[in-house]
Amino acid sequence: MNQLTHTFGRITLAAVALLLTLTTLAVNTTTAHAQSACPTPVNLQIGEGGRVIPGPPNIVRVAPGLDLRDIIGQISGGGTFEVLAGPACVDGYNWWRVTTGAITGWTADGDFREHWLEPTRANICAIALEPRLRLGEQARVTPGLPNIIREAPGARARLGSIPAGGVMDVLGGPACANGDQLWWYVNYNGTQGWTGEIDGSDYWLEPSNHIPTPTVCPLVPRLYGGISGMVTGGEPNTLRAVPDLQGERIGNITEYTTFAVIQGPVCNDGINWYQIRVGDDIAWTAEGQNGVYWLQPIVCGNGLRSRLAEGMVARVTPGLPNRLRSQPNVVTGAILDRILQGHTVRIGDGWACDANGRLWWQVTYNGTFGWTVEGDDGSYWLASN
Repeated sequence: MNQLTHTFGRITLAAVALLLTLTTLAVNTTTAHAQSACPTPVNLQIGEGGRVIPGPPNIVRVAPGLDLRDIIGQISGGGTFEVLAGPACVDGYNWWRVTTGAITGWTADGDFREHWLEPTRANICAIALEPRLRLGEQARVTPGLPNIIREAPGARARLGSIPAGGVMDVLGGPACANGDQLWWYVNYNGTQGWTGEIDGSDYWLEPSNHIPTPTVCPLVPRLYGGISGMVTGGEPNTLRAVPDLQGERIGNITEYTTFAVIQGPVCNDGINWYQIRVGDDIAWTAEGQNGVYWLQPIVCGNGLRSRLAEGMVARVTPGLPNRLRSQPNVVTGAILDRILQGHTVRIGDGWACDANGRLWWQVTYNGTFGWTVEGDDGSYWLASN
């Protein structure tokens, strides 16, 4: 392990004063030797909880990276947090934007030898059986019913299924769900998602003697059909006619542009591809490469993944009306109108998260421009028309 980069990743605040005097030299030395790629897979998810693995604290920074001038605090070993955004691959580390309630900023996931962060769901798994699978190897579904592939461990969106005897590559995990289920992130015939190895006292998966397939998509996909996303900050994303690096290039989408996901991911060329709708255009675009994400879901602290994008028409779902406000919050946002169930709004080009973790969209309703909430407590208040 590179001791210098480890010191930058997990450090006590007592040492910061001394290290600040060496900032320029240390940062330049670290950057020169930093790995261009970041460890994969990652085991945290936006909108879920995590903790620093017991031991040294994790430093929290204003922005992802090893610049000591960005340090704003730390989370002690065993300390818990909520994941707001990420991962961002910078200086050879995966960085997550997290909040403890008292402090909000970016912290490193770990290095190529170990994780420094873990999902809190992994701490409550009361399984009676020992896991038999390992990262980088293959597994197959035990005889009987098929295994479901889901967007996240547990009863989340269904992405596909694997029949009894079906063989898959094990890419990430494990993670606990529902208290007594152990799940792994897998690739089965190009479909990537989570599937269970153990349910209580039953094995759903077993090790396979097959040779792993040579081409997989190492990035854990964060999007799926029916939700929306946006391009991360940086270079534009290329739009292609087919999910292939050699496919016809038909345009691009610039940073922070929002879009609706029609289908995907499709794994090709070691890259996850999604068919998306941007305005009136439909095309394929890549999620990322070499540990760096080019796309990300639109989600706030309540974990509700947005299903809307700029230019879409949305309607208020059955129930109470939505309030149209002057600002994206209930404190300073004056009520401009009420949007009754079934009434429609045009989505603008801005969105924001409030202090309660709810996602607001700029909309136009009956000629009035304002902000309204997409949903909360697991329920959507707006749906695409």
